[in-house]
Amino acid sequence: MTSTDRGLEVRLTVAGEPGATVEVIVDGAVKTSSVVDDSGALELVFPVTFWEVILSNAEVRYIVGDQVGPGTAIDLWTMFRENIGVINAA
Repeated sequence: MTSTDRGLEVRLTVAGEPGATVEVIVDGAVKTSSVVDDSGALELVFPVTFWEVILSNAEVRYIVGDQVGPGTAIDLWTMFRENIGVINAA
């Protein structure tokens, strides 16, 4: 997690099927959506508020064609406390 002039942002690296779409949802809202590259890698960057970090989970889910995979919950507070992934703060 990092802090920028725009507030807090999360950088999350995922691996998946090339061409699949990956969505990150926080509090029911899609924060970002992007396509996995040909190597199977993707870095997602999305904004969060202080309160979302403290109180919310992010859900990461894969979409291939019209099929939506089950979401995986990520505890943003745990990411911040244990410095897992990158949460940038200014």
